[in-house]
Amino acid sequence: KSFLKTIPIHDGDTLAFMLGEIDLRVSCGRNANLKKISAGHNLDRILNKYYTVLKDIKELYPNCNIILMFPNPPIRDGVLEPDSYLGIWGNENDRMSLYKQFTSFFYNESILGNINYMNCMDLYQDEDGFMKTDLLNYKDSHVKNGDLFIESLSNKL
Repeated sequence: KSFLKTIPIHDGDTLAFMLGEIDLRVSCGRNANLKKISAGHNLDRILNKYYTVLKDIKELYPNCNIILMFPNPPIRDGVLEPDSYLGIWGNENDRMSLYKQFTSFFYNESILGNINYMNCMDLYQDEDGFMKTDLLNYKDSHVKNGDLFIESLSNKL
């Protein structure tokens, strides 16, 4: 909230927020282990805080459109180079569970109120909901896709 007060925000502006997939696959699980709580419980704590901050931002900027964006879908096991996995928590099913927990939390319209929920990551999902594994380079973390995220975002806004 403090950061937002440092930039010019005008009535009618759109403010978009995204909790990154790296937060789900690294911080949430790893920090849960450090705190000796389940990753699901840790994510629930984070989601409730996130929701409170989004509500506060909506109160600060009542005439702005507030959008909550989906995080990137989780990546499957064995796709990236082993060095890329430093800090990655759990297996693909664990990470998908957190992803689904995140998305289902905000699908509840009574939770969101006048905050919109948007998925611009569907371009990058395979049929099972994971990140597509057609990568730009072998074992690279960049998805090979002709559609740019910013174009998807612009079209959906």
